[in-house]
Amino acid sequence: MIALQKHKEISSILKHSITKKLLVVAFSVYLILTIIVTLFHMQIEYKSSKKQTMAALKNLQEMIHESIGQAIWEFNTPQLDTILKGLYSNQFLVGIKLQISQNSAIPELSDKDIGLVHDAQGQLVFYDPITQQREVIKNTLERLIPDQFDIYHTNSMNKQQLIGKMSLYSSNRIVFNQVKTSFMLLIINAIIKTIGLWVLFLWSGYYYISRPLIQLTEAIKKLSAGDWAAGLKTTLSNSKNKTEINTLFESFNDMTHKLYKTQGKLEQSKNRLDNIFDTMPSALISVDKQGIIRGWNKHITIETSIDAKNALGHKITEIYPAFNEHISLIDESLKTKHEYQINNAKLTKSAEDQQRLFNISIYPIISETNPEVVIRIDDVTEQVRNENELAQVEKLASVGASIAGVAHEINNPLGSIMQGTQNIIRRLDPNLEANKTAAAELKLDLNMQYQYLEKREIIGFLNSIREAGERATSIVKNMLKFTRRSTDNMSTHDLVEIINDGIQLASSDFSLQTRIDFKQINLVKNLYTDHVDIECFAMEIQQVILNLLKNAAHALESKTTQREITINLTKVADEKLCLVIGDNGHGMSEEIKKKIFQPFFTTKPVGVGTGLGLSICKNIIVQKHHGLMEVESTENVGTKFVLTLPIKQPVQ
Repeated sequence: MIALQKHKEISSILKHSITKKLLVVAFSVYLILTIIVTLFHMQIEYKSSKKQTMAALKNLQEMIHESIGQAIWEFNTPQLDTILKGLYSNQFLVGIKLQISQNSAIPELSDKDIGLVHDAQGQLVFYDPITQQREVIKNTLERLIPDQFDIYHTNSMNKQQLIGKMSLYSSNRIVFNQVKTSFMLLIINAIIKTIGLWVLFLWSGYYYISRPLIQLTEAIKKLSAGDWAAGLKTTLSNSKNKTEINTLFESFNDMTHKLYKTQGKLEQSKNRLDNIFDTMPSALISVDKQGIIRGWNKHITIETSIDAKNALGHKITEIYPAFNEHISLIDESLKTKHEYQINNAKLTKSAEDQQRLFNISIYPIISETNPEVVIRIDDVTEQVRNENELAQVEKLASVGASIAGVAHEINNPLGSIMQGTQNIIRRLDPNLEANKTAAAELKLDLNMQYQYLEKREIIGFLNSIREAGERATSIVKNMLKFTRRSTDNMSTHDLVEIINDGIQLASSDFSLQTRIDFKQINLVKNLYTDHVDIECFAMEIQQVILNLLKNAAHALESKTTQREITINLTKVADEKLCLVIGDNGHGMSEEIKKKIFQPFFTTKPVGVGTGLGLSICKNIIVQKHHGLMEVESTENVGTKFVLTLPIKQPVQ
């Protein structure tokens, strides 16, 4: 009775115990290993039997080799058939194949096939020993084991001659029949050992696994009930379906519930801080007092092309050597507990970064355990350039206003000079009636006087004064037109006139330069027609032409001879014109060609160029006038700017 009760208790414990599940796993592994070992053993038995079969075939070969050769050489067909039939009755053979060599010294004998053999195509074929009927064998698991050898005849001179080939065939069926009994014994042995070990594992598992786990579970319940996690309770929904490990997990879950909540809150806080760190619009790096990087946001990743995982835990001097010049500020900020700022600093990493400017701010984070600083880096290159350019624009606007005022003031004396010059020329004219009357009153020979003035080149001087005055008036007029603001609406203008006005302004501007004189440049014009009206902002197109002419002249500074600027205007389509302004200067490299239309990019010395000219020109041509602006350039050959403009602007 007691034994029966004990058995029920053990059965109840083992029914849902982890021991049972572990034993199932162990038994499964053992069963698989047993099967593998048994199969391996069976394979060894099979190979051993196969070797014996091959050895038997070799013995048969040695036994019949001479008799077969003698029968073939003597053309003794009855003897040959007797040997083959007797050989076929051997327990190791399932087929024989004899091939007689075709030789003029031996009369033709037919080949012999008996039983299961391979034909010339490699098919499994059965030849009836009596009727010699041929049958192709398909859908069979039987595989032949061949032993092929040559048949020779040794003559009186002890010289061998090949007279045929013979193949003896056994099969896997023969081999399997020999090891069948061994296979059955191996399988029975494996089954008996498996059952015995299963019973042994089951009882051992109860005593060595399940019972200690139950005791450990009870101890954990007591611990969770009072000593450490008071107030925590274990909730079991269906204890029959739970193992000791399930109960153990629930006990630990009760004890670690608060820790889990705290950890979750800490994780949320960390994620929130990381998100704030990444979403800041500046490049941020946090560094401890040893210079080790502790924080690295996505903007500094973009700036340096280094991921946070490759930066964290390394020294800032190794990961971001461009900051080495300012590394001392980290210690200074932690020591003084004050913020430090550096404006318009350079963090040069390559030749391309030499013109970039940054604002650097260093903020100390004071902690008793591990104080850190946060380094904020903002790229202010464009901002500084914009501020400088705004100042330059304001200066230029003031100069433009002054020029307009001066031009107006110049117009008055120019008008007086031209009017006075014209009056002098008119009053010296001998053909004018008023002049003749005044000369007659004074008894003056007007023709002789005029000849004298011409001989002394006074008339030429007066004409030169008049022409210079007209030219000055034209220049002032163009300057006033250029300084006027563009209208909001486009209007129709003569493109040839705009080009000529631009040339005149460029000529005036260049004549004031000390480095190069426009008169020293050969200007070649090839205009499509003398009058081409296009819809445009005239002053902006003139601004583009003036800028390109000035750039062309600048490119010719290094040349001492054969300076040439070409201006070509052609019609490329029914509604488009192409203006090409070129020079034979130093040209540009492919790298510079890619950047010339970028804002603030310039190849001129500091103080000479702002880098905005070509960018503004392209904006005027492409954005405002719906045209195209391209550049063609070869180093040491020259440069061409190709402007394509529509005659009529598209309807918006």
